[in-house]
Amino acid sequence: MRLKDQVALVTGGARGIGLGISKRLAGEGALTIIGDVRTELAEESAHSITSEGGQCVARHLDVLDSSNVDGVMSQIAAEFGKLDILVNNAGVHLVKPITDYTDGDWEHVMAVNARGPFFTMRAAARQMMKQRSGKIINIVTILTGTPFSSIYEASKHALMGLTKCLMYELAPYGITVNAISPGAVDTELLKKGIREKAASAGLEVQSIYDQIASTTPLGRLCTPEDVAGAVAFLASSDGDYITGELIHVTGGTFHQNLGRKQS
Repeated sequence: MRLKDQVALVTGGARGIGLGISKRLAGEGALTIIGDVRTELAEESAHSITSEGGQCVARHLDVLDSSNVDGVMSQIAAEFGKLDILVNNAGVHLVKPITDYTDGDWEHVMAVNARGPFFTMRAAARQMMKQRSGKIINIVTILTGTPFSSIYEASKHALMGLTKCLMYELAPYGITVNAISPGAVDTELLKKGIREKAASAGLEVQSIYDQIASTTPLGRLCTPEDVAGAVAFLASSDGDYITGELIHVTGGTFHQNLGRKQS
């Protein structure tokens, strides 16, 4: 129960990696708030956690709407008195050749993956600075130079830049800001991305999975629980003296050139 009496907000916490994180934080004793644009799914996920003995509530959170973000943060402060942990997990992944991306594709992916976390960190910082304490944890990516993922990578590298800048800005207030880079996490989002990547590269879907297996020293896909363990570590007092750091939860893989087009 390392997080007993802590209040945590997980964006995009209703499914996939976010749900794994929400379950772990609640299991460690935190009152966990699932913030998600899919309100009904968030409520179902929160109920599943409370039915297992955790403290969890759902809130409608649209990271693209700064007024909604500010309102949710104010509501959390009023209802629970503080915000100890923010996990920026909400994200989208769109896989296409550069020549097929539209202006709208760029705007949407960058908005969800970079502008949204900016809104949530700005709002959380206002509360955490008053408290002179807090943990901000951003979910970024291992991907660097991966074919057909250019906008996604750009958005996640922007989030890593925010992580580094805010580490310096918020340190005087006792706030740590870190990032976690998962490997290929076994979620519906990964399956969708692999199907899109295979189509873009003219490959069989199985060949992408084979590339993951052959380039991952631990020889398996990452799970939401793997990522959640690293989040819980950084969120706990064990991570108090860690800030500005990027932790890889990748099974030993540090670069993925998945989806190489075959000649």
